[in-house]
Amino acid sequence: MTARLILRYPNSLLRTASEPVGDEDWGDRVEKWCSDIGDTMKANVGMSLAAPQVGIHKRIFGVNVRDLDSPEVFQQNPRDGVIFFINPEVTLVSGESAKSMESCLSVPSFMYSVKRSAVIDLAYTAPDKRRIVVRVEGEDAVVIQHEAEHLDGKLFTDRLNPFDRKDFLKEFEKPKRKKTEGELKHLREQKRVQARNKRKK
Repeated sequence: MTARLILRYPNSLLRTASEPVGDEDWGDRVEKWCSDIGDTMKANVGMSLAAPQVGIHKRIFGVNVRDLDSPEVFQQNPRDGVIFFINPEVTLVSGESAKSMESCLSVPSFMYSVKRSAVIDLAYTAPDKRRIVVRVEGEDAVVIQHEAEHLDGKLFTDRLNPFDRKDFLKEFEKPKRKKTEGELKHLREQKRVQARNKRKK
């Protein structure tokens, strides 16, 4: 198991746009990156994770299959419970928006309501090098958009309304007792349960 250190806000590397995975990267490099992303997600009880969050500035992210409403849409077999998306391209389809509570491993202890497109078209390459094009809806579309934005150096906090943005900055700047790793894992698990419960409503 190789769990990497997760970069946290306001680390400037989170604002660096990632490069496409090139022909020279396929093989051991892609296998290693996917393995590290998956291992880091597990170690941190993460729902999803993008490569730049662990210092790999390549266009890859992974999503835990158990946190997807319709994993079969993505037309690939999970690797140890994780579906990987390489060189994803997201096209917004619907003007209708989906509002969802979001959190992020790079911005621990914060959760806010974010508005995104309810329907997207997604083109991506699977780890077996198949290029796949699918339509994604609802909460699954929200997760994909969240992770895809990491690849462009964006965070979900960039989408906060002015009131929540002010609250985030105020809370973030408060002096805080550093949470133990056990407390952070517990918080992340609570957020995962809250997100699942919201999807079921």
